[in-house]
Amino acid sequence: MPHMKKHPFYRDKVCADEFIGRLKNVRDINIYDIMEGIPEMWLRQIGLERDSSRLRISIGNRLIEKINQADTLTARMEILKELPTETEAERRSTALKNRNAFKQ
Repeated sequence: MPHMKKHPFYRDKVCADEFIGRLKNVRDINIYDIMEGIPEMWLRQIGLERDSSRLRISIGNRLIEKINQADTLTARMEILKELPTETEAERRSTALKNRNAFKQ
């Protein structure tokens, strides 16, 4: 999880509760409506299924499942707050140690 802090979308002062609250306010039918707006070409890039309507439903179901599990995100954000931010030098040192251990 410490590497999450290096992700370009991570910000220390993210208000997860506000974001999750907004997600929970999105109705399921709206999720499926959004899925219907995804271009066919995009679906071909990500889906093994030939039936794009089934793929849209599958993606919608997964998003709804993630929204319903949003409390997990809150808990993970709390853990991230407690983790120290690794400096670039520390990250390089850890990577070198791991690489050397792998070579042995």
